[in-house]
Amino acid sequence: MNNQTTPYTLFQHAPRVTLETVAHETILRHADTGVYTTLDDLGQQLWSQLDGHTPLNDIAINIATSQNRKVANLITAMRHLATTPSGTHAALHQLAEEYNVEYQFITTHLHQLGGPHGDDYATGLLSEFAVTDNEILGQIITLAQNLAQDNWIIPVK
Repeated sequence: MNNQTTPYTLFQHAPRVTLETVAHETILRHADTGVYTTLDDLGQQLWSQLDGHTPLNDIAINIATSQNRKVANLITAMRHLATTPSGTHAALHQLAEEYNVEYQFITTHLHQLGGPHGDDYATGLLSEFAVTDNEILGQIITLAQNLAQDNWIIPVK
C-alpha cells in the first residue's frame, strides 16, 4: 500500500467498521473481529472526509484551512479578551476549553496581545501556528497508509 498511496488516492471506510465516541474519545470498531483503535483529532478529521470521492490532497487542504481558521479565531478571541477590562479568569478557562488549548498558552500570550503592539504579536502567532496543506498532506498520507494496512479503510479503484 505504501508505494501506491499518493495525494490523489481515494479511500473509503472499510465495510463493517463503525465509529463511536466514548468519553470524548473517538473509537473505530471492526464488527467482524471486535478489534478497535482510537483516532486523534487529525484522524477524526480524516475519517469524516473519507467518502471514496475526495482525494487525500483535497482532504489536506480542507483540514489545513479548518485548522488555520480555528487558530485565527482563537487569536482574535484572545486579543478581544486582552483588550477588554472584563476579561476574567473564567472567560479565559472557557476559551481554553472551547479551543482545546492549555490555559497557560492563553495567559502566556495575553499580555502581549493586549499591549501596544498587539496586532503585530497576533500576526506573529498566526504565522507561528499556521499549518500548510503539504504538512497536513504528509501526515494524512502516513495515517491513511496505517489505517489501510490495518483494514480500517480501503482504497477506491
